[in-house]
Amino acid sequence: MIEANGNVLIPGLVESHIHLDKALIADREPNKSGTLQEAIQVTAKLKPTFTKEDIMRRAEKTLEMLIKHGITHIRTHAEFDPEQGFTGFDTIMELKEKYRDLVDIQIVAFPQEGILQKPGTEKMMYEALEKGADVVGGIPYNDSLPKEHINIVFELAKTYGKPIDLHQDFNDEADSMTISYLCEKTIAEGLEGCVSVGHLTTLAALPPPSSCSQSLNK
Repeated sequence: MIEANGNVLIPGLVESHIHLDKALIADREPNKSGTLQEAIQVTAKLKPTFTKEDIMRRAEKTLEMLIKHGITHIRTHAEFDPEQGFTGFDTIMELKEKYRDLVDIQIVAFPQEGILQKPGTEKMMYEALEKGADVVGGIPYNDSLPKEHINIVFELAKTYGKPIDLHQDFNDEADSMTISYLCEKTIAEGLEGCVSVGHLTTLAALPPPSSCSQSLNK
């Protein structure tokens, strides 16, 4: 028995999707339209200005806020590409070790700019996993061949025995969705329970199933 002295004990909270390497940048270049497209453009414009010191400062400030609010487990996407290198990824790896006694951090190897359309990124995916990434990330909708992107991610996951976490179908229109292919691939590879997706905003643009429409019209 533990004497709690009138306090309430609850499980630690989980932050399941964050980008520590890109945290706290909204004030640098505001997204004036509030659209997804401008958010992507603004982030792409700011990324080349990120230094290790800048990322470390912002990420640590974010971690301190999370920890103070009861977060004990974090999954953060950490990106890299041939132009930017591993600056952000390596910095977040350092912070994972630095804060290990305060919070458990899972790091997702995240190819924000795509894999196939950015030659050299596939090799960097393998390097990131060798460096210690916990999860294989991906972003099919932002690549030239989305289904092949998914295939590469699954091959990496099988090779290293890691789970998968994808930025999936993040758009305002239900065009070129690959979520059905992802589900079929997950079942075919026997990885049910090991694949997560984030965003998936295109679902909101799909028409309702006919059965639902009929029920609502009764």
